[in-house]
Amino acid sequence: MIGFPISKYQEGNFRAEQRQEMDEAGPKQNASLRYMLQGDYISPYTITAAHALLEKNVAWEYKHVNILKFKTRTPEHRKLHPFGKVPILDVLNDRDERIFRICESRAIARYIATVHSDRGNSLVPDISDIDAMATFEEAASMEVCYFSTTAWKYCGDIIIKPILGIPRVEEKALDGIWNELDGALKVMDGILSGRSYLGGASFTLVDIWSMPWVSQLIDLKGADVFFAELPHLRNWWEKVSLRPAWKEACGLMDEAMEVMGQNAASGWEL
Repeated sequence: MIGFPISKYQEGNFRAEQRQEMDEAGPKQNASLRYMLQGDYISPYTITAAHALLEKNVAWEYKHVNILKFKTRTPEHRKLHPFGKVPILDVLNDRDERIFRICESRAIARYIATVHSDRGNSLVPDISDIDAMATFEEAASMEVCYFSTTAWKYCGDIIIKPILGIPRVEEKALDGIWNELDGALKVMDGILSGRSYLGGASFTLVDIWSMPWVSQLIDLKGADVFFAELPHLRNWWEKVSLRPAWKEACGLMDEAMEVMGQNAASGWEL
């Protein structure tokens, strides 16, 4: 737990107070299931899982795993995630007993989209629409293979490594990462010249998986510079970034970053 006054984003607290409101807003499908999200809201991967939950109007409880204090590297955490990462989603029954555990943000998002397919916003194509499903899966593969992995290398070197005291790569190497990333962004821009969203005609998980990285790149480069040669990506971003679920997910990360900054300024432990 971060050493700062209680906040709605902190452990065991977030969205519990909104569960009744959300249950009334959507179908009673899987009403007996409850969720515990373990992670850190400064992590784009944890935010990805939270964004999927928000799009589906699904409530959850939050257990903070402080990645800045390397809590993911403990033997206890590796029992939860064999690679020592976040996020982790525990599925609980009405007696608070864990009945299932899912690791990895993409797997969590797919699980939530499938279990709550009739609730909130649809995040995957109808399985009966073979062409739409194939387009979605193609885009999902491209996202993880050619965009997000490279974006993590670039953003992580600039943002995360200095915080953790990890040596950064040489400038020439970082330029090489950016060149690879820039190429991927231009391909994405070309794809968006022919369709409204990355995964097809509708907003899907592929957009959710991409959004945290585009957001960080905008913060690093500035919107005008970043989008200078990416007009279709700009149009896409101006559309998806207005989604209420995304705004709320950003609020979680912003609050976590603010708490971290205040703790550091006060000389408290992160």
